[in-house]
Amino acid sequence: MQKVPYMKPRERFLAALCGKQFDVYPVASITSTANREGMAKTKCFFPEAHIKAYDMAALSSFAHDEYGFDSVAPYFSLHLEASCFGAEVDWGNEYSMPRIISSPKPMLEDLKCNDKFFTQWITKELLTAIKSISKRYQGRVAIVGKVVGPWTLMYHLYGVENVLLDSIVEPELVKARLGKLTDFSIRFASLQFSEGADAVVWADHVTSDLVSRGLYERLLFPFHKRAVEELGVDKPLILHVCGNVEAKFGLFEKAGFAAFHADSRNDIKTLSAMREKMVLIGSVNNPKTLLGSVPNYVKAEGLKNIKDGVDILSPECAIPTSVPGVNLKALSEAGHGTRPKVTTTT
Repeated sequence: MQKVPYMKPRERFLAALCGKQFDVYPVASITSTANREGMAKTKCFFPEAHIKAYDMAALSSFAHDEYGFDSVAPYFSLHLEASCFGAEVDWGNEYSMPRIISSPKPMLEDLKCNDKFFTQWITKELLTAIKSISKRYQGRVAIVGKVVGPWTLMYHLYGVENVLLDSIVEPELVKARLGKLTDFSIRFASLQFSEGADAVVWADHVTSDLVSRGLYERLLFPFHKRAVEELGVDKPLILHVCGNVEAKFGLFEKAGFAAFHADSRNDIKTLSAMREKMVLIGSVNNPKTLLGSVPNYVKAEGLKNIKDGVDILSPECAIPTSVPGVNLKALSEAGHGTRPKVTTTT
């Protein structure tokens, strides 16, 4: 028996993402690990870091440079695409994340995907940030992009209540919207891969309190499956859904996502037992553990997640910006101090 040799952060992350052997557990930034400490030290603050390439790149790199994370993720929010469609966005500040103020409610014909959409300055800023991060690290660190999936984007463009009502009374209209918005998500993901992303988060908030398993299967599942198939196995998608998703989890794997990023409201042992090969990422609690506890407790929860079946360790979702850096460093130490039980054979 021999141990896997030391890996660079990108090698470690991609090995785990592909279900291959790795040396120690990767610790990844999947949604957002931007905190006020990072903003102060990089001089890159929200809201500018949501919309300016230099600030995106510098602030997202801080989690790797300072805390030892194996990946860099420069898209901190979920609002770039909605803004391009004409939604009014409050971009927040260093204490709060962005939010939609008003939805444009576009007509179906306005949703036709074309490359002009991706030449708008705000999408170009993200693509430029990814390209600059790729150039800086030269393959040493994993780069994680992000797209807003069609269901969440519908929420942003039409309002949550309208989408849920339409899904009942006008399901064919909802399917038509989903089809067109999926085209946007696929294209934006493809462009991020072209600029250097190693994986792309597909953020689609089909939470159990709003979307049942049956509704997901009837309306959204076919479009998730199409996205995975059109992008191909060499362009891995990481599905992110907030909340408990145990009822729908099998469908996520059936759709073909390379990995699922779970939050702490899921039982990791349960998800791990349900899967066949889909990689699990997560799911250290944000408010109680990362924000409200101390490094030893962060390490303990991280190690429990690994024991329960997580393959890549990360915060459960975008962290509050008040999370102290020592806790993020403790999370990194928990993963990098733990070797997987299985080793390669000679």
